[in-house]
Amino acid sequence: MHRALPVLLALAAGLWALLASTPRPAGAAEAAAPLADRWDLGWARGPWEGRVTDGPPRRVLVYVRADSAPCLALERAAGADAEMARAAAPFKAVVLEPEAGGEDARLAEALGIHTAPRLLVLEPASWRQLVGGTAVAADLPIRPVRAITGGHLEPIGVAWELERASTESPASWPQARSPAPGADPVLAAEWLEAAGAFAEAEAFLADGLAGERSPNGIFHRMARLRAAVRSHTVSGAADSEGTIEAALLMESDPRLLYRGWSLLASVFERRALAAAAAAEGTYRGVDARRWERRARETSRMAWRDCPDEAALPFGALLIERYGARPADLDSLDRAFCGAVLGTLRGLAGNQHPRVQRATEVVGRLR
Repeated sequence: MHRALPVLLALAAGLWALLASTPRPAGAAEAAAPLADRWDLGWARGPWEGRVTDGPPRRVLVYVRADSAPCLALERAAGADAEMARAAAPFKAVVLEPEAGGEDARLAEALGIHTAPRLLVLEPASWRQLVGGTAVAADLPIRPVRAITGGHLEPIGVAWELERASTESPASWPQARSPAPGADPVLAAEWLEAAGAFAEAEAFLADGLAGERSPNGIFHRMARLRAAVRSHTVSGAADSEGTIEAALLMESDPRLLYRGWSLLASVFERRALAAAAAAEGTYRGVDARRWERRARETSRMAWRDCPDEAALPFGALLIERYGARPADLDSLDRAFCGAVLGTLRGLAGNQHPRVQRATEVVGRLR
């Protein structure tokens, strides 16, 4: 496994198109209900003057949301996830709903956020500057919460990111819209995309392409995979993503391979949920069990290139996917899950909550 933190502007630009192809979840009309009914972190709401300065100073977790399928999916999953609630406990939680207008919209604009869901970590002083109108995101260190896969913000990955963000020094956070000179291009692109800085990410990619002579350089590779994700036309079997898989089969960069396969795994998992919720039990004419198998297959492909920094949360997520339908697994699947569990134990020990949960799941597979 490679140690470079995986990133992919190339995938990020096409991710929303893929997620948008998933039907609106059952019960989406609940979007009008109070957010606390689905995910309650004691969200602070406007007016914002003084709301985040009550009590001892804490880092601020800003959740930018909209009444959209990705936001609802995150909230439903997070609302029942005790580990994610524990990881968020050290923060002062703030929710912004730009669609409501007013101060929420102004603060989202100051943060440069135009897509949701977004999760950002700020120091209290930075938040006060934003509220006071004396700074914008480009002037401040902001720590975006990144997806551990190329797909949506899964609770396991969000909890892992929040655990890291609660202890990191802000000095290690690059300014949200200004990649450091010489920074790893894949990491820099991920940071921009996670912070919602899509225009800056596009400019970063364009500058990189202009200065890169080799067609096999990392910027060209990112651009080719982004084009495949954006088109994502299906060829062959109805349950494959032809353009993306074709691009990945020609790819050798582990960062892009991890992001590409993990993106497909997330998309297939969401389509399995969509099929299960549909009256006919299918999505695109494919039943939920086949989507689940595709999610497992692509998770396994992603695991081969998963970087060390993401191995613990992604391995835990992978085991949950495999354990969702144990009757569908063969002996090789079960052995594979056992091997992944061994890696997690080596990374975090037997007492880590994620390892304990993974041990329970694997135990049921035997």
